Amino acid sequence: MDVVHLSRRAILADSCPVLAAAPAAASSLPVAASHVLAASRPPETVPLEIWLGPGQLESELSVQTQHLNIKDAELDTTKEKVSHDSLNIVGTCPPSQLKLGTIPELRHILLDNNSFSGSIPTSLLHNNSKLQTLKLAYNFLNGNIPQETCNLSALEYLSLRSNMLTGSIPFGIFNMSSLRKLVLTANSLSGRIPLETGNLSNLEILSVPSISQTGPIPSFIFNMSTLKNIDFDYNNLSQSIPVDIYIDLPELVELYLSSNQLTGGIPATFGNLTRLQYLYLSENDLRGRYI
Repeated sequence: MDVVHLSRRAILADSCPVLAAAPAAASSLPVAASHVLAASRPPETVPLEIWLGPGQLESELSVQTQHLNIKDAELDTTKEKVSHDSLNIVGTCPPSQLKLGTIPELRHILLDNNSFSGSIPTSLLHNNSKLQTLKLAYNFLNGNIPQETCNLSALEYLSLRSNMLTGSIPFGIFNMSSLRKLVLTANSLSGRIPLETGNLSNLEILSVPSISQTGPIPSFIFNMSTLKNIDFDYNNLSQSIPVDIYIDLPELVELYLSSNQLTGGIPATFGNLTRLQYLYLSENDLRGRYI
């Protein structure tokens, strides 16, 4: 069967009993603006190739497949979202063809679950003043978190979890007032989070385990009444847990403080955290009465 002409705005072939390989013509099918191509393909078929000619993609490309080969991807400069998650794209980040630093209206970059290696390119950060989401989790990125990240004044969601990043977390990140979610779990980061500085007035998720943080729980987090999730597992936090935590963090749902060096008792005032669902305090030196 040959594909001769496709005029519909959407082609949906999901869950169909396709027994043979996709038509050869489909491998070079141009994806025009506002068209959607969604399909399941037999796992034994050859890797899928999607060609994106200049200016042909104006909205979102979000394809859930494996081993995608992106070709000639010159994206429209009015584009707001690039989503290539779970594609197992191999090589540097992002694919050089995507030229993401040349899209001034770009708001969301979602490149999770691939095989990107190398450092985070500063070209992603220079000309994207409107960027709201940067997700590069579950890759093989190494090196430091670029200082230029702190210049993304509109950034709301930064997820770099499960890479091989090293070095200190740039202090400027803790002054990004637009940030709502900061997830740096499962890297090899070190250094210290500032104890008293910070302007994360809208932060909801703070996940910074295993960064060798020492001293007390950073006091600036108690100025963020919007926090719902705090993860400080596997650090070297010491001293006691503040007894008035329930006053400062009324929205708290999850609190992870396992594998630290916390001392003292477990505050009875935890019982006043009416939204709290998950509390992990194991492997500390906490004593006295439990809740």
